[in-house]
Amino acid sequence: MRVERVEASKHKKGRVLVFLGDGACLKITEQELLDFGLRSGDELDEETLKRLKEAAGVSNTRAAAADLIGKRAMSRRDLERKLQEKGASETEARYAAEWLEAIGALNDAEYAAALVRHYSRLGYGPARVREKLYEKGVPRELWE
Repeated sequence: MRVERVEASKHKKGRVLVFLGDGACLKITEQELLDFGLRSGDELDEETLKRLKEAAGVSNTRAAAADLIGKRAMSRRDLERKLQEKGASETEARYAAEWLEAIGALNDAEYAAALVRHYSRLGYGPARVREKLYEKGVPRELWE
């Protein structure tokens, strides 16, 4: 597959658009551009194209995960579910959640504590708070 042109995204900083000969457009990061050494006119073999598409999928899922977590707190289960609803594979969603946990942006224990404080202030009893924790996808071992 031939790389027709490569250009920086006008809408997202750090994002690069790679236009391919079949009319497809891959959204990749600047780091992936460097890692794959892409330039206009390059010919990509099937294996390289497959690896590039996988890398693009992972980075796009990570960016979507960071956007979701930045908008509101949620459990790991809910994050993975939302990512899959947006088209991410189960593996990509799990990887993005693990990445966010590793950098400290996603923490089910902190989320559970925040939910308990919130619903307790609203006057909810222990049984109703546990029900809310269940609804929000907080693991049982964090309910107490």
